[in-house]
Formats: sequence, C-alpha cells, structure tokens
Amino acid sequence: MALRILNIINSLETGGAERFLLKLGRALGERSIEMEILILRPGGSLLTNAVESGITVHQPETKTFSLPASLQHIASVKQRQRPHCVMGWLYAGSAIASISGRVQHKETPTIWNLRHTLGQWRNESPATLLSLAIMRALRREPAAVMANSDVALASHRSIIDKSTKTTVIPNGFELAEAVTPQIRLDARRLLGLEPQAEVVGVIARYHPMKGHREFLAMAGRLARTRPQAHFLMAGSGLTADNEDLQRDIRNCEIPPGRLHLLGLRKDVPTLISALDVLLMPSLWGEGCPNIVGESMSKGIPCVVTDVGDAGTLVGPSGGVVAPGDEQGLVAATTKILDESLPTREKRSRDCMERVRTQFGMDLSADHYAKFLSEVSLASSPDLGRR
Repeated sequence: MALRILNIINSLETGGAERFLLKLGRALGERSIEMEILILRPGGSLLTNAVESGITVHQPETKTFSLPASLQHIASVKQRQRPHCVMGWLYAGSAIASISGRVQHKETPTIWNLRHTLGQWRNESPATLLSLAIMRALRREPAAVMANSDVALASHRSIIDKSTKTTVIPNGFELAEAVTPQIRLDARRLLGLEPQAEVVGVIARYHPMKGHREFLAMAGRLARTRPQAHFLMAGSGLTADNEDLQRDIRNCEIPPGRLHLLGLRKDVPTLISALDVLLMPSLWGEGCPNIVGESMSKGIPCVVTDVGDAGTLVGPSGGVVAPGDEQGLVAATTKILDESLPTREKRSRDCMERVRTQFGMDLSADHYAKFLSEVSLASSPDLGRR
C-alpha cells in the first residue's frame, strides 16, 4: 500500500520551498509515496504546475486566512484522505500542522520541515514570530523534525523537544542541460543583453536578509573596473517602483543601462542561462538555497555568503565569503570572470558533477522516502504488513 503524505504549506506562490515541494512530489510519486498538498491560501503561481504534475492540491474556499476555517479544512481532508503522516512546511505550515495534530486525528504523526536558518529573532516578521511561539508551545507535538541544512536544524534547537527524532536532508536538484554558448546567447537575446556582456545576477525576493544592498555595492565597485559587466536582479519586489531599492541604487552609482530590474519571473531557467556568475549575498536565514543548486546544475558558478549550508553546497566549485563582505564578493566574482575559457569550462563541469554526486534529486528523494516511511511506520506498525 502506498504511503500518503499530507503536506501543509502557506501557499503555492513562487518560492524555493514551493518549487522543491513540487519536484519532491513528482520524485516520491515514482517511489510509491503519494504527496498531497493542502494550502492555507488559495491559488498561487505554481498551482497549475502542481495539478499538471498529478499532485492533488486541497484549497480553502475563502481567500482570507482564518485559523478556525483552516483547522476545519484540514480535519475534513484528514478524515477523507486518511494520510499516514502530515508534514508542515516552513513556519506557518508547521505551526498549523501542530495545532491540528493536537486537536484532530491525534494518531496521525506530524513532521516539521524547517527550511530557514534562524538568527536574531528581532529580524523576523510578526507572522514568523507568532508561528515560532506556537511551535515552541507545541514542541512535543511533532513526531519528527527535519531541516534542509545542519545549520538550520541547529538554529532551532531551542524550540525542538530533546526527545524528538530529527534529521537533515539537503535539497536535491535535477541535472539540467549544460548552458552552451548558443543557449546563453538565446537567453541574453530574450533579455536584451549583448552577447559579449559579463552578466552577474541575484535571484531572490526583496527582503533585508537577502543582501540586495550588498549586491548593489558590489555591482557599483565592479562596474567601475569592468565596462562590459551587467547586473540582473530578479525576484518579487525588485522593480523600479520600489523606493527603498531605488535609494540604494542611487547610492551605488551604477552606470545607466547596466542594472536590470526584472521583478518576479517565471522563466528562472532562462535567467540562469544568461548568467556568467550567480550571486547569493544573503546576510542570514538561508538553509540549503535552491537557486544556488539550480544554477550549479546548469553549470553556472556561484559566489555565496557563508550562510546556512550555502558554502557546503558550493564547495570548491565557486566562491564563499563572509556575510556582508562586499569586497569579498567583488574579489570572488572577479576571479571567476577573469578565468580563461578552459578554466571556466572545467569549473562549469565541476558544478554539475558536485550536484550529481552529492546533491542530486534522486539522493534527496531516497532520503525523504526512508524518513517518511520510518515516521509513518512508528505510528502505524500495521502499515508495513499491508
């Protein structure tokens, strides 16, 4: 009998955790594990992708979030679908799953899936703080807690009961077609970039923890010495009408026409293909960053700050600097841009090989399958005899 896992997540808007959940759902489906998704807010840009992938999605009837209505919805789905396990994703999903587990169908085990490295609590939003407070109060509720990085798990020890089963399963990435000169040329043409440009980009929603100010400072320095350098910024909030962002841009004195604000995009693979280097300048909060693994899987080298397990993911295939080290970002990016063509081709192969051997989607899915089976069987011993 196939395992059935109910995954609770805030929404299916574009994000690293949401994209990974869909990939994992497809991969576990091939391993006789049915992944169903319950979203707390209806719709989302990834909803169609989920349905087309054959993943059942349970949506609320109203757009406005209501805790009583959400708990009633979860109870109804649990009663109808009889999942063997409920996995909460991120803080909102984990908090709601814990409340549901406390008051409804207590025999169904709950798992927290943590995908964020918790730093200073004052840096977190009120909604996140509320979810963390609920999780701390209900710390005995989850049968298990998992995270996508060692650092992320360690940062949450204060809200995890000491007796709870824990594990770390890094994100997995599907190897993509290597970015050939023609693929890069086509991608740049779509974005209005010259073929000979040196293209450095950051792909992340606008948020203080993502380090966009540091990226702009790096870009300003790099632009003064590299006349062919262009800088892409893609993600929610990275648009011309963002006044705070525009203030930072003016302070960095990047020459006109060299900075490209792309906002939220659905064609992330195309953006990656246009790059020479992807930067992840985050200051805190990362676990195992999806955009870094996705770029490496296409052979694009990455320069990252040592936040979460980003440095472990990149290893010697790219550059790793301290958070907030603008000069370090400049130096690591310059090193890659200055490399000869044979050296850069080897670096590209190293990126792809590192993903294939250490962070492949099959490896991640196998670990998930084993862990979910163990948690489910611990609560339902008869499951293994069906």
